[in-house]
Amino acid sequence: MPTFGYTGTTESDRANLTGVITAIYSQMGANNGIAQSITINAKNWDTGSGADDHTIKCALYNASKNLVGSTEAKLIVGEVYASYTLNFAEPKPSLIANQYYYICAWSNQPGNGQGVVNMTGGEGFGPTYYELKDYDAAGGIYPASVTLSNSTADYWLNIYCTYLYADNQDITMTGNMGLMGQITCKQT
Repeated sequence: MPTFGYTGTTESDRANLTGVITAIYSQMGANNGIAQSITINAKNWDTGSGADDHTIKCALYNASKNLVGSTEAKLIVGEVYASYTLNFAEPKPSLIANQYYYICAWSNQPGNGQGVVNMTGGEGFGPTYYELKDYDAAGGIYPASVTLSNSTADYWLNIYCTYLYADNQDITMTGNMGLMGQITCKQT
């Protein structure tokens, strides 16, 4: 399945998710789609008094920062990075080709420690991530719209959205395919 966001898992640093909506801004592919899930590389982080398990929830916002859809919630277990795939409920969000989206994550505050997302990058690495600090999402409910502040770090959050191509959409593939040169097919 196609994805957009950042699929890497190399650890350079971490970003806090506890009470913070944290996001990257990423461009959707060249075909309309239906969002299926968001995958995040996350763990619990001990801030000095232990690390309780945190519940995370993810969401997509469009370029105007309006909510497109949010995922189910999942429990982050342990203090080692792991990939968590959080699914969208039906009806799944529709995505528009070539548009930019904020891919977001948030965790609750059950007690000690923080829920954190893995980040890759460093000085000059590329796009920064965005945050809405001090957001206490009661029950993990994302607001209809957000104001996200640009962080000061050059990192990619290790988070991405997986989608299916929209029904009955022609998908054109080009490249070195012998004599044909181009193939047009329909997703089934």
